[in-house]
Amino acid sequence: MFNFLKKNTKNQEKNNGKALFALSGLHCSSCTLLIDSTLEDLPGVLKSQSNYAQQKTLVEFDETKTSIEKLRQAIEKTGYQAKLIK
Repeated sequence: MFNFLKKNTKNQEKNNGKALFALSGLHCSSCTLLIDSTLEDLPGVLKSQSNYAQQKTLVEFDETKTSIEKLRQAIEKTGYQAKLIK
């Protein structure tokens, strides 16, 4: 009945990418909340999970709508440095 939804989901998953960034300049866990909300406001970002203790953020995104460079720039606009790990 809802097979069309499953096809769209599978096609979207093919375009999904993940990027792991090392962060610097974080002072508290509120910094990670700012990064996550900034990233999740970008078109194409599906999920952002930042970890203050590890000083990292993992971003799931649609590669047809945004790029790793745009993600990095968005993080740096919040005042923190981001270096792509993988």
